[in-house]
Amino acid sequence: MFKGPRLRTSLLTFATDLVDEGLEAVFDNVQHRGGAGGVTLAAAYHDARDVFPHNPRRVVYFQEPGAVFFQPRPHLFRGLKLQPTVSELIAGRDLVAELVAVARRRDMDANAWVVLLHVDRGREVEPYVQRNVFGDPYLTQLCPANAHVRAYARAVIADVASRGVDAILMESFHHFPFAHGYHHERAFVEITPLTSFLLSLCFCEACMGVAAERGVDTTSLRDAIRFAIRRGLSSDDADLAPIDDLTRVRELFGGELGGFLNEYAVGKNGDMFPEGTGRLVKAGAKIRFNMHYHPIGEETVDQTEVALVFYPKGYKPKYYIEASHTGDFEDLDLPAGVDNIRSDGYTRLTKNARITSFQPHLHNRGKAQCIEAIYPDGKVEQLNCVNNYQFGWHVVYNYTDEVQPLLPAGTMLHVISWHNNTSSNRYNPDPKNWAGFGQRSIDDMSFAWVNYIWLTDEDFKGQVDARKAKDSRTTQQQQ
Repeated sequence: MFKGPRLRTSLLTFATDLVDEGLEAVFDNVQHRGGAGGVTLAAAYHDARDVFPHNPRRVVYFQEPGAVFFQPRPHLFRGLKLQPTVSELIAGRDLVAELVAVARRRDMDANAWVVLLHVDRGREVEPYVQRNVFGDPYLTQLCPANAHVRAYARAVIADVASRGVDAILMESFHHFPFAHGYHHERAFVEITPLTSFLLSLCFCEACMGVAAERGVDTTSLRDAIRFAIRRGLSSDDADLAPIDDLTRVRELFGGELGGFLNEYAVGKNGDMFPEGTGRLVKAGAKIRFNMHYHPIGEETVDQTEVALVFYPKGYKPKYYIEASHTGDFEDLDLPAGVDNIRSDGYTRLTKNARITSFQPHLHNRGKAQCIEAIYPDGKVEQLNCVNNYQFGWHVVYNYTDEVQPLLPAGTMLHVISWHNNTSSNRYNPDPKNWAGFGQRSIDDMSFAWVNYIWLTDEDFKGQVDARKAKDSRTTQQQQ
């Protein structure tokens, strides 16, 4: 019989629960009525309005902004610019210490839920908060790049941990998206997903310093993002890039937001870059790996290496080549025992493009994939089909220069995939169960990696005309 680690359960509670109902009553309810093995107290929390249906003293309560519900140990915060604000509700008590004491008597877990950087403390913390590209402070959100903020966060966690809690549930220890915002937000105009993302970027002094150290042209980037935000707030134009396409978003500002270097999957042969194309790697940039692993029941050590081949010094490629997800379909529904399950994904090109390669990406139930172009005039053209897809061989189909598809802005790329979730698929990890989209190898996916070169209208017209002329000459010679 398999014996794994004990499943640990707990219920989240606020200080109002413990103060108003009493610790023993709360533990009784959690242990005997809820059947859980522990209590997790919000030991540091932000402003909120809560409704308590069973609280004996109150029904609606406004939480204290950025308060802690324990008595801080002075030596941990001595000399720090940021100091914790102790809740008035607890009136000198230390609820974390009391929680631990009661839990020990009952052989239960005492956990702390700590909201670190979302503090709602207003102007008092203004020197340490996130700032958008216009310099506007976000008074609810401390910036994690600020050294004083990090020192404060370390002290809070150390203080809570010193009381002997079994676990700490950390929340809000990162930069915040603009949409998280505040209470009673007002905008009066629609804020598009891209504008919301750009408003989320932090341009405080600390973040600007880190970016500059990594070679980012912060002045140009700030000006470009300011212009993009103003455009987004004052026009009805579509976003310059879909926010869920991180590759295209990163490339909006000359690569200053970072860029996608390349993808590798099992058995991949390799992308081929035509002459005069490349990807930008700035001096001081850091390469971040996003690795996908699958457990096999034993400890494994791997070694990953990357090599860069540079053009000669002083040479600047004419085109930037971009790899991007195309035709993603995440609502996969692969019933057990069914073959030839079709899914359709679409990506609209907002700019003229030259496609240099096509690489299907499915998992072990993947069977086949086709990609076709639906032109703005309604014409449909099949570009590629792979009828014997195998997960162990992620083949990149590189087009030769003379047949690389030239597609005008407005073209819709249609990716059609088929999956086989039956026992006839010898690579199927579990033909008896339903499968859907997921990051694990035993889940599945449905999209294509496509390499693009984006073209101006003038450049696109020139390349189309040149190809037509070449095709005409070839036809005449054959005749």
